[in-house]
Amino acid sequence: MKKRILIIEDEPSISEILKEFLEDEGFVVFLAGHGIEALDLIKENGFPDLILSDNNMPIMNGLEFRKIQLTNNDLSRIPFILMSAKFDLDLNDFLNPTFIHKPIDLDNILEIIMSHLS
Repeated sequence: MKKRILIIEDEPSISEILKEFLEDEGFVVFLAGHGIEALDLIKENGFPDLILSDNNMPIMNGLEFRKIQLTNNDLSRIPFILMSAKFDLDLNDFLNPTFIHKPIDLDNILEIIMSHLS
C-alpha cells in the first residue's frame, strides 16, 4: 500500500512541486493551504502516514497545527516535518518537529521523509 503524505503549504507553486515530486516517488499526496484545511482533510480522508508543513501560513500556521496534533493521541503518532525560511523559530522540546530550512532540496527532503517512514 502506498504511503500517504499530507502537505500543508499556502504557496501553490511549492505545494505543486512537492506533490509532483512525491507522487513520482510513489506516494499518495494530499494538499492543504493551512492548518484548518489540513484538519478537515484528515477528517475526510483518514490519517496520513506523514505530515509535511510550512510554518508561515494564514489562518493556522504550522506550529499552531503541531500543537493541535499533539493533543490527539492518534494524530500525535504521525511524523511531522516543519519547513520554514526563518531561522529564529521557537521550536521547544514540547513541539519537537523535524525541521527543514527553505528553500528545500528535494533529494534531502526525500531522505528525511524516508527516514521517518521506515
